[in-house]
Amino acid sequence: MIKLLDENYIDQIVNIRYLMQFEELNVNLDLLKQNEKQLKEKTKIYLQNNLNKNLYVFGYILDNKIIATASLLIHENYPSFNNLEGKKGRISTVFTIKDYRHQGYQKKVLKELLLAAKKLNLNSVKVNCNNPIAINIYKSLGFIETKNTFKINL
Repeated sequence: MIKLLDENYIDQIVNIRYLMQFEELNVNLDLLKQNEKQLKEKTKIYLQNNLNKNLYVFGYILDNKIIATASLLIHENYPSFNNLEGKKGRISTVFTIKDYRHQGYQKKVLKELLLAAKKLNLNSVKVNCNNPIAINIYKSLGFIETKNTFKINL
């Protein structure tokens, strides 16, 4: 079952977010382990302050356990002629527990997230991704790959 997650799921979201960083992100594992407690505490506070306000986390629930997540973060920006609300959506924390991968759960979660984005009057949603399997999922949902993103580490 896919759900828009609420405060009752915060601890599970925190653990999934940590597991995602541990497994998939290119981070120093020693640093991650050293900062585990602080990272989890700060993530919990972030969720308490933002969940279902400007951050919407969708999860696939199986046996009362989150097995797949995707988050929609809404940024407010200047209104424009093609976006009078000025709202922009960004997808993050897209993750599926290892034992449940390649079974279609993530695609179902993302479909639900996109339906919610439409109901929130977003005219587009962006996601950064370099995982070939995930890229195929995004393309199958209608995402178009762009190459105009720049980043600077400060």
